[in-house]
Amino acid sequence: MSVSPPLCYPRYGGQPTSDGIPVPPLLPLMPPQAYSTALDHNLPGPANVANYRRTSHLIPAASPRSLPYTSPLREDATRSERVDAKALAHALIDAKVQFETGPAQRQYKGGSQAALWNCVDRYVRQDPPIDLRNRGMTLFLTHATGFPRQIWEPTLVRLFSHAQQDASLLIDEVWSFESVQHGDSGVLNDRELRDVFDWQDQCRDICNFLLHYLPVHCSSAPLPPRLAYIGTRPERRQVIGIGHSYGGTTITRVAIEQPGLFQRLILVEPMITPPTFTRGKGLDLLLRGALSKRSRWPSRAHAKSDILQSRSSNTWHLDVVDVFVEHGLIEQCGDAPGAVRLKTRPFDEAVVYCEWNVCYETWTGLKDIPSGLGLHWIMSAKSNVTTGGTAMTQETVWRRAENASNVRVGGAGHLIVQEAPDELASELVKALSGQPLPPLPRSQL
Repeated sequence: MSVSPPLCYPRYGGQPTSDGIPVPPLLPLMPPQAYSTALDHNLPGPANVANYRRTSHLIPAASPRSLPYTSPLREDATRSERVDAKALAHALIDAKVQFETGPAQRQYKGGSQAALWNCVDRYVRQDPPIDLRNRGMTLFLTHATGFPRQIWEPTLVRLFSHAQQDASLLIDEVWSFESVQHGDSGVLNDRELRDVFDWQDQCRDICNFLLHYLPVHCSSAPLPPRLAYIGTRPERRQVIGIGHSYGGTTITRVAIEQPGLFQRLILVEPMITPPTFTRGKGLDLLLRGALSKRSRWPSRAHAKSDILQSRSSNTWHLDVVDVFVEHGLIEQCGDAPGAVRLKTRPFDEAVVYCEWNVCYETWTGLKDIPSGLGLHWIMSAKSNVTTGGTAMTQETVWRRAENASNVRVGGAGHLIVQEAPDELASELVKALSGQPLPPLPRSQL
């Protein structure tokens, strides 16, 4: 019986549909500020995930930041049980446009000293133990808008299972990175979040972690809850970046700025589009959908039942639902015992959706990523609306054609991580198996 070849976008042979937009450099990173030692939110405790040990850690987010000084829209929205989603969506777009233009941009770009945190989960292999002379891969994961960092875990469980059976798939360590307004990070940063968010700050947060907090060496030894700051280091281990949607866009933007941070990128439905793709009605629907989302329940059981029945989430894999109920919700003080709310507030989810410049910058800069950095795209075969349709998506995945590949997954739409962890893990196995690793620096031998 013949096996059908994998579905993919054929190589693009047309002319570019756009010249792109200017790609400004990311703002430089400053050394971390002195942070308070007291935090009012506990991170999850250690857990075993297959043959890996998961621990949660904190790092100070990048500083300075591009934030307005006040947040009147957010203050009103978080005080109210219900909001006028249509009016608030328009107000968020107006706030973003004002932030990105004229005097406001000059005032706010890099002008905030707000002290924020990023949470990261580390999965380190326990069996067999880490061997520096036979190094495995380090994976760096970034999530989509609206989801906690643990949303990758159903895919990771399956990936780890494959790795136990395939000697060529040697994964030493995985780091799952969380954006400042999501999950536990969002709970910790609740007082510092604003009406506008600049995706460039997420890119700088990623750079901050990879440059200054990722330990120089990988080992099975435990790490402290707050990772230590590392100054300038001459040698950095190579990392394979894997990002979904917003997370895929931002790690690609980082690679445009600092391609040496990654050995390879695996992009899962990233929001990378040319400036000719105006989000318009689609953005309005995204914002209104997020702002209309239910955010509180009398119990986790009620939340799970609601998620299973909701039109926006009833296609999620059951394992993903369980992870979201465990890690995406927090008990709400002041409500009835057992009552929970979303860790990522619907308002903050909407604020992250309200972005276009970094999507366009990333599309523009794709062609300038050095060919030595491999690009592999994992895209949906069911829908390509979020990336501009078939022709536009085909052009995007081949914009940097050297050392690039793509595959289309038929079992899911844009939310591949949530809907198809089995299929996604299988595609990651194919992409990662047999990947050559860079030579070990002499100082680490």
